[in-house]
Amino acid sequence: MINLAKRSDADEHIRRELERCRIEIEEVEPDEGEVPYSLIGHIGPVEFRRSWYYWAANGPVSLETAEELYADPVGKTDIRVNGDAGAPAPLDEAVWMTDDGKIVLPTSKEASWRQMTEQYEFLRAEFEKYVFSDDPTSLGASQFIMSYHIDSEVGLRLFADALRAKAAVAP
Repeated sequence: MINLAKRSDADEHIRRELERCRIEIEEVEPDEGEVPYSLIGHIGPVEFRRSWYYWAANGPVSLETAEELYADPVGKTDIRVNGDAGAPAPLDEAVWMTDDGKIVLPTSKEASWRQMTEQYEFLRAEFEKYVFSDDPTSLGASQFIMSYHIDSEVGLRLFADALRAKAAVAP
């Protein structure tokens, strides 16, 4: 992928890459950051935003889908779990999430989280996004990868196809 930093024609490249990978395009307020853009992509709850020379995909991807992507040679090298260039296995990076979208953290972290939210009011709303348990399965939680960096258009298409395939079989 080409580096789109500071490119005035970034939206042209973004549109073409999203269309070729069959990702729904959404117009957003222009962002004048490193990559000036006004287009992003979506497949279900996963959002795609273009960065310098890669795509950032954010949203829950099931551990099952993540492991299937990692088993593919392109997936292992071009689709980076949590943006990590070290290519960690998805299981090593997965988070537990309940059906209502709360992230499960170990009970050992609850006291420090409570203390931080008492000290810093702006964190109080953040605290509501978490639940604490040492047995996530007792809460009906499942494992997900929440973020990816995707370094090639082939990787982007593989990722998009995997998301669409899983959505097609979901109840």
